[in-house]
Amino acid sequence: NTLKFFKFIMITLVILALVGGLYASKVIYGVAKDSPDLSLSQFIDLNEPSIVVDDEGNEFDIIHTDEVRFPLELGEMGENVKNAFIAIEDERFEKHKGVDYRRTISVSIQDVLGRFTGQRNMQGGSTITQQLIKNTYLTKEKSITRKIKEIYMALQTEKMVSKEQILETYLNRIFLGGKAHGVEAAANQYFDKSAKDLSIIEAAYIAGTTQSPTNYYAFSDSSKENPDKYIKRTKLVLNAMEKNEKITKEEHQNAIDEINANGIAFNQTYIITDKYNYEYFTRPVVDELRKDLKDLEYTDEEINAMIEHGGLKIYTTMHKAAQDYAQEVLNDFSNINTVYDYKGLREAEDDDPENKIITHADGSKWVEYTSREEAQAAFSAVDYKTGEVKVLVGGRNDNTASGFNRSYYSDTFSGSVLRSIGSSTKPLTVYGPGIDTNKLNLGSIADDTKLTDEELSDLGFNSLNNVDFRFSGQTDIRTSLVNSYNTVSAKSFRMLGNNNNERV
Repeated sequence: NTLKFFKFIMITLVILALVGGLYASKVIYGVAKDSPDLSLSQFIDLNEPSIVVDDEGNEFDIIHTDEVRFPLELGEMGENVKNAFIAIEDERFEKHKGVDYRRTISVSIQDVLGRFTGQRNMQGGSTITQQLIKNTYLTKEKSITRKIKEIYMALQTEKMVSKEQILETYLNRIFLGGKAHGVEAAANQYFDKSAKDLSIIEAAYIAGTTQSPTNYYAFSDSSKENPDKYIKRTKLVLNAMEKNEKITKEEHQNAIDEINANGIAFNQTYIITDKYNYEYFTRPVVDELRKDLKDLEYTDEEINAMIEHGGLKIYTTMHKAAQDYAQEVLNDFSNINTVYDYKGLREAEDDDPENKIITHADGSKWVEYTSREEAQAAFSAVDYKTGEVKVLVGGRNDNTASGFNRSYYSDTFSGSVLRSIGSSTKPLTVYGPGIDTNKLNLGSIADDTKLTDEELSDLGFNSLNNVDFRFSGQTDIRTSLVNSYNTVSAKSFRMLGNNNNERV
């Protein structure tokens, strides 16, 4: 009876195990089949930044993004980089088929034990292929469902993509702290050199940041106060490199001795700034491009992705030589005579200006500005045959990131403001039409006197004065234009009538 009962129990357990296994297999199969489609173009795509080119097709700017990567082919990365990453991230990379089952089981056991001991396991179980799959196709949630999809897709990927392509894509894409995505950007950021030129120590440090890029970022305040955390991690990578025979014992010991003696010698380089090479031209281009894409019913999220990471080649009408020359001329303050202004006269007289006041020929007094930088300017050039904007210079000597742009206005552009064109409209809307219709010429007699109530009413003004609140009486159009008399231009505008000005 005891034997029969034992057999019954064993048969029951086997049946339950089979049923449970079949059910688990069905669940796993269902989850795996629900995985995203494997798009090789998405897998290999490195999300390169968009570039801006001039009217001859030459690149002059790169669109800013929070991510910086400089893609390289695997053979251009150097052996130290490849060896360091494989040693610490996936020591059996060359042997497995996408999943390292031994490592997965080992890490799983350590995780279970850690729940009882309270010691957290810091070693990940994902292979390089799995990490790529997770970062490319899946979310970052920690769940059994996501892990099943990750394993299934990794196995499928290794059937379609070579080991070399997988490693190359991984090393070009992985986030390595700061702004750096990929080993070349990281080598530039941390050591101001190319990845192929990294020493064993430098490569080991960069490979070590993958586990926690923010925590091991050498230039953070916490890392500066406690460099020991990233130094320990670097030594761990060096140990893994020796263990996996990526470096010799002598190379390992020399590297450890160097770190103990001198630490890690960084040479920080800022691989990205918020400033464009051509601020005054590029930012308006990006602003107009965003509006065009909005008209095509793209969402803001899609627009940001296309412009910043879509690898677009943005063709512009800029004539680079003319743009450079215009900026150079505007930046040259030597061609500006001393600036005088009547507005500061009273303050200057009160403050004892030390002979900074001059008397004009007409008896008016003006005060000399002590700083030529007070004068600002902007410049734009348009090809009148095509309407193409060739030059946009928004100011003198202040081509700063997102700075004020006097040559461009848009209600969606924070660096601009709609400004009155002031007296610059007088030649266009008054004297030009007057001369064109033979109603005025430069010698025509003009009356620089106070406007009557009827004249003010017709023009829609309550009052109107010249800038110095003075009137010169009878004069001519040439003098009125040179001195920008408001009274004469207003009376001439009224005399010409709206038809002439609307035609302009």
